[in-house]
Amino acid sequence: KSVIPGERLVDKTLVIHGERGFVKRAGLLGLAARLLRFGTLGLLRLPTWRLTRPEPANALPVRLEHAYGGQCRIDGTSHAS
Repeated sequence: KSVIPGERLVDKTLVIHGERGFVKRAGLLGLAARLLRFGTLGLLRLPTWRLTRPEPANALPVRLEHAYGGQCRIDGTSHAS
């Protein structure tokens, strides 16, 4: 592997994990969140939803519906081009 000296413009590292989802807090945490919001007249809030742990994944197709993030763009008029 040869390394070309200079400034790195693009990092194409992928971090892969299995599917995750949002679930609404229930039980005592849900009750505590509602009581806190009510008791402080909405000034303090605990998150109502939480993100689940990722499921194990050995392989995942690189497709838009699995992507997270936004757009990375380098214009032709940029000094980095």
